[in-house]
Amino acid sequence: MRFRFRLVRASEEAPSGRRHNGTADEKSLQLGSESWDLVDLAAVEQDGARLLLLLQPSQQPPLTITISISKIDPSDLKHHLDVQRTRLRAEHARAQLTTPQERARFRQIVCPACDVTVDLTPFPETPQMLCPCCETLVTIQSNVVPPENEADFRLCETCGMFSRPRHFRSFYFYYLVVHSGIHTHRSKRCRGCMRSASWKMLAGNFFFVIGVIPALIQLTRAYRKERDAGVYRGLESANQWARRGKLTKAIEGYHEILQRVPCAAGIYYNLGMALYKQHDLAHAASVLELALNDCANYTPACQLLEQCYRQSGDVEKLETLQSH
Repeated sequence: MRFRFRLVRASEEAPSGRRHNGTADEKSLQLGSESWDLVDLAAVEQDGARLLLLLQPSQQPPLTITISISKIDPSDLKHHLDVQRTRLRAEHARAQLTTPQERARFRQIVCPACDVTVDLTPFPETPQMLCPCCETLVTIQSNVVPPENEADFRLCETCGMFSRPRHFRSFYFYYLVVHSGIHTHRSKRCRGCMRSASWKMLAGNFFFVIGVIPALIQLTRAYRKERDAGVYRGLESANQWARRGKLTKAIEGYHEILQRVPCAAGIYYNLGMALYKQHDLAHAASVLELALNDCANYTPACQLLEQCYRQSGDVEKLETLQSH
């Protein structure tokens, strides 16, 4: 895979300098005159056309590189790097195991949504797993049939609730007598967050026709009836009740979904987050424990459960959770 790139220095907001040639294959990443083994690439984050690369070379301190990509879609490059680096890192981790018992416990699963290799060795076996790259909750238990549209559901980038986020583009046009311009931002939001953002966008662009049209388009998308939610139908309404603090209504909605979805760490996480915001730490912790019973590597639930234990002073459970 060939591409062009420019370095983005930490002290600069925009890329500087001339463009360089880059290539990525199954084992290495070439950035100009420098080459990196993909097994040393610990993480890749994307922000528009930029990729942030976290490198952990052996015998060297960690290194962060930010590059601005051109000539190819940055998402394609990120996907390629994620697929190859996770495969290589899993192979490397397996090679480090010395005893037959350790090798027998080694578990890796290829995410059906994005083909990334997920190392589940440190975690107990549960019906679901979280892919750290595409952030999809995947049902992996052999005797459980996963929902057909499982890959569509993940955390909303705005409210943080498990939902079915859609691509959303905010658009603002401004005119300041001597200067005018536009500001756009892309994100993935649930319908509730799309609606609030669309109304704000309409209000912000009210005096400029150029900005009103995109706002009306987003409003139409936000209020369009959901037709293919499948077994997760009713999730949007339950999330809205939870955000408003109407837990009785939210619990009813979540309970109906749980009757159709036997493994649903995301649903338990939403309920746990709602209880946490109501300062009901004991019940929030109990529900979040159910989320981890369904998906042992569900990082959002684990992080929130840590907060519950820490704030309630349950040191023993906190230490046990952090030791896993």
